[in-house]
Amino acid sequence: MRTKGWVSVVLIGLVMVAAWPVHAGLDDLVGVRVVHDMEIQFLMEKPKEMVMPAGAMAGHGAMTKMLPAAQATHHLEVKAFDILSKAPIPYMTIKATIVKLDGGQVMTVEVPPMIGSAFHYGDNVALPGKGKYRIDLEIQPPQLMRYANAKERWTAAPKLSFEYEYK
Repeated sequence: MRTKGWVSVVLIGLVMVAAWPVHAGLDDLVGVRVVHDMEIQFLMEKPKEMVMPAGAMAGHGAMTKMLPAAQATHHLEVKAFDILSKAPIPYMTIKATIVKLDGGQVMTVEVPPMIGSAFHYGDNVALPGKGKYRIDLEIQPPQLMRYANAKERWTAAPKLSFEYEYK
């Protein structure tokens, strides 16, 4: 009898852990912000080898292999989760403005939706060199139909800033 109770506690714990958003390694995770009913995670990882559907985001047809950008230094990644259900938030439009703090260089990139280890928004970027950066994320809420009782869900349009040091 005692074993069944212990097993139940372990199983409940595993289910709770599995439902929680997955955080990357400490070296990759730049920061986490909670905005209204959304948790936004910002990561900078090694460049990734990616493929894109033929027809650029059409979702149909053959996949085209995309090597990391010729001069890619990082894979910029944004994960967005509903804070109540922990579900990933789809259909957002995300733009990242990257500012090199000790040089003034600025670049802006669209951060498209993609799937890798899980659904997220990401793209390879080429930072102009080692140093400190500020990354400003401009996030537009998803344009999708909602139930009337959820009409305010995921409607925030946050502008978030993160600092990152490329070593």
